[in-house]
Amino acid sequence: MAVQDRRWIVGFAFTFLLFLLIAAATSRGGTDPFGIIMLLVVLATVGVLYALFPKRHLFAIGVTNFLAIYAVFYTYFVEANFPQLHHWASLVGFAVPVVTFVAGSWLKRDAINRIIAAEEPSEPHHWGTATLWVLPVAAVGILTFFVERLGLSPGMETLVFLCLMSAIGAIVLIVSEDVCSFLLQTSLLFEWFFDRMKILLVPAVAFFIFYTLLVIVFACIYRIVNLTDPSHFLVLGEPGVIDFSQSLYFSIVTLSTVGYGDIVPHSELVRILAAIQVLCGVLLMLFGFAEFNAYGRERAKRRSRDQA
Repeated sequence: MAVQDRRWIVGFAFTFLLFLLIAAATSRGGTDPFGIIMLLVVLATVGVLYALFPKRHLFAIGVTNFLAIYAVFYTYFVEANFPQLHHWASLVGFAVPVVTFVAGSWLKRDAINRIIAAEEPSEPHHWGTATLWVLPVAAVGILTFFVERLGLSPGMETLVFLCLMSAIGAIVLIVSEDVCSFLLQTSLLFEWFFDRMKILLVPAVAFFIFYTLLVIVFACIYRIVNLTDPSHFLVLGEPGVIDFSQSLYFSIVTLSTVGYGDIVPHSELVRILAAIQVLCGVLLMLFGFAEFNAYGRERAKRRSRDQA
């Protein structure tokens, strides 16, 4: 039980930090309270749902993750399709589906508790019926792209927006049981994923160490070569000496095959070195994935033998 409690605390801390990040990013700056109000609405919602359904800690975490995703989509749709929206309406619109979801969960709490009590922490299944509610919500979201083309006044745009968010709220109220089932399956998916990640922790650390060494070794080589002749690199289109931090940056960009173009190899020697580094990175990826699979299979076999 202590292990489960620790897992719940770690999961909640991670999810809370994620939502803090989203709240800060979606804030409109200055004294705008949108981010703070959004965070308070989410905390209140999770608190109420945890009180209603205390049998599974990860269910509350799944709800928080879902609300974080909802906040991102909500902010995008408001900024893209409702440029004249009154400030107060954006706060009300965000809260309406959340409040109706909580209300529906309370009205159907017995059925939802049976769903939670019947589930076991295993790989999720039966996603079909639990996700049908997404279709009408998505349809309402698609309708928002046509609002701006109507050329409405700010008052009419706000009214249309509140009607659309009320429609989403009504849908969520009706299908709250299905939404909770979907969120439960999502929490089980997170539980399964983190269990799998623990198995792959050792090869992941080994891969990260080798990847870091590859970055550092080639960064040192680039720096030494560039010190001998500044013409080996072009920095913003001009030959120049790169410092060690820039050589590290160029090494990471080259190994990841991104190639932003602000630092460019200008001599055949550096081009050959960059090509060798890319090949080494590809080989490391291939061997790394092979070791991930082999180590995961070996741990799974060992766990099966121990359980037997």
